[in-house]
Amino acid sequence: MTFWQLPFDENDSFKTVFIIPFGLYESNILAQGVRNASSIFQRITNHVLSSCTDFSLIYLDDKAKQTVVYLEHVINSTTISPLLHKMKSIYLLPESKSLAQGNRFIGALSWYRKFIPQFGGLVIPIHVVTNLSKSGRHKFKWVPE
Repeated sequence: MTFWQLPFDENDSFKTVFIIPFGLYESNILAQGVRNASSIFQRITNHVLSSCTDFSLIYLDDKAKQTVVYLEHVINSTTISPLLHKMKSIYLLPESKSLAQGNRFIGALSWYRKFIPQFGGLVIPIHVVTNLSKSGRHKFKWVPE
């Protein structure tokens, strides 16, 4: 229905001519099915909602999907959440025994940092032992913290 709210330039309406038994008709609105209608609509939507991109995702879906998986996230009309099996695989990672494994662990968690409250504070102990100069690094050791 939204497509029908977008007016067509009158000089271009001849491109939408269709025939019915009562004669020829031209569309004066952007109709679904016009070759570039989806991209035109997406461009207009992006422009109208450009001030909201810091806290929203502008996504055009013409297949009536209730949920879509995009970049390892599940997106629906009300939420964006991580894929459960990806989170489970991070949870099941073995304890890090080296600096490289510690950095990989932080990297895996960082992909989902927006879902982990106080993420920066939680990973400080790992950063303390992994971000020092080579000569000053402590032996990497997991503790209950």
